[in-house]
Amino acid sequence: INPMFSGSGTNIKMLDYMAAGLPIVSTAMGARGLETSEQAFLESTAERFTADVSALVDDPPRARSLGVSARKQAAMFYSWERLSPELGALVKRWHARLGARRPLFSVVIPTYERHTLLSRLVSNLNAQTCRDFETIVVDQSARPWPDEQIGEGSDLLYHRTDVRGPGFARNSGAKLARGKAIAFIDDDCEPLPDWLENAAKRFQNGDIMGIEGFVASEHKGESEWRAVTNEGFEGLGFMTANLFLLAEVFHAINGFDMAFGDMPFREDTDLGWRAQQLGAIPFCREVRVNHPPQPRALPRESLE
Repeated sequence: INPMFSGSGTNIKMLDYMAAGLPIVSTAMGARGLETSEQAFLESTAERFTADVSALVDDPPRARSLGVSARKQAAMFYSWERLSPELGALVKRWHARLGARRPLFSVVIPTYERHTLLSRLVSNLNAQTCRDFETIVVDQSARPWPDEQIGEGSDLLYHRTDVRGPGFARNSGAKLARGKAIAFIDDDCEPLPDWLENAAKRFQNGDIMGIEGFVASEHKGESEWRAVTNEGFEGLGFMTANLFLLAEVFHAINGFDMAFGDMPFREDTDLGWRAQQLGAIPFCREVRVNHPPQPRALPRESLE
């Protein structure tokens, strides 16, 4: 139990309890700073604390389930095996560029088992008319990307992890990013050559927090295809197939919410709505990417 009602900083003992696979009852204050993709502890209040502890003692299956989840989340997000490689990549990258000007954009690409599409996207990025950007690839595939040499000659960082989920991958990419603005795009997208150039003009012409770009797709409305487009959905969806946010805004709202898990839905909308509380995110049709439709016959593209 962790009945904390005041204090500052993260309670490291919470991670000890989680790593031990214990069922935990805490308060919001006691769990501050801890993010998980599934429930790993019971968050209570002063008024409910005694009753919540008693209820958990009287429900062994639920207690065991919480303990298993706590152990899983500690291993996934807070073990040294997770934290050290990412921190090492971050320090190495910034050290190698000491004194160098920060790029305007960091293009963050999460990818999972679609290396052919990733190679096509990186080739399209190499053809961008605006060159003031770096590329961060976060690969969750079982095997390394065989075409990493495509990024040679450009500022590309390739980072692998076995933690699944596009939200997690995008958060990791944003941590490694040096750009003033983060440009999120999907690995199966085809940005037009002036994609970044048009975005740069929009950032220069106004006091904005980000940009929602236009995502074009074919076969819209056809049941056998998943057409990925925000046409008719502008200003609402904030699809990460084409979304820009100032880095300071992304970090101020703590990035993507890990509670959406490894098969998220509308975690990008949640991010956009929270970011809008800090300022304007206009829809810019000229900041365009094409998103080829995917057949529903593929398991990862199915309606289910």
